Amino acid sequence: MQSLLDRVGLTRDLVEVGTQVARIMVELLAGLQPENEFFEELGLITAEDLPVFERILTQIEKSGVDGLAPEEKARFASLAFNWSPRATRSASSTRVCNSESWRC
Repeated sequence: MQSLLDRVGLTRDLVEVGTQVARIMVELLAGLQPENEFFEELGLITAEDLPVFERILTQIEKSGVDGLAPEEKARFASLAFNWSPRATRSASSTRVCNSESWRC
């Protein structure tokens, strides 16, 4: 599959989309306890993987996606394939509505 994506020039695009998804996931999940329902509800990043994605996103900020190892690129491309805007929107709304500063 990876070689096909490389041949048609989609790998970089998928990694870029996966990077955006990872940023959203880190924003939504940062500071939550590992047993929080959002990890399971979103199903994209586990509590154990969250610090890994945070580290890689920091690396991307410094050197871009071209500096990623092949397995890291595959990890981000996988996020792009598995992401669902509806699930993210639902979890985001729930988190905002449950925060102390908002009433829904």
